[in-house]
Amino acid sequence: MESRARCIFLLLLQILTRARGDILPSVAVRNIFVHPTYLWADASSGDIALVQLDTPLRPSQ
Repeated sequence: MESRARCIFLLLLQILTRARGDILPSVAVRNIFVHPTYLWADASSGDIALVQLDTPLRPSQ
């Protein structure tokens, strides 16, 4: 589950970065919320999950 959550978060960041045209800072994910009926096998780059961001990370983290 953790690696899937990270993949969805990275996809979300890519979408936001392209939409805004700039680079977002690195952040830690505190929580990720996906509907219980979500089918991971049907995941695509267009899928978005609700994430709760934590503190910014240093580039070395």
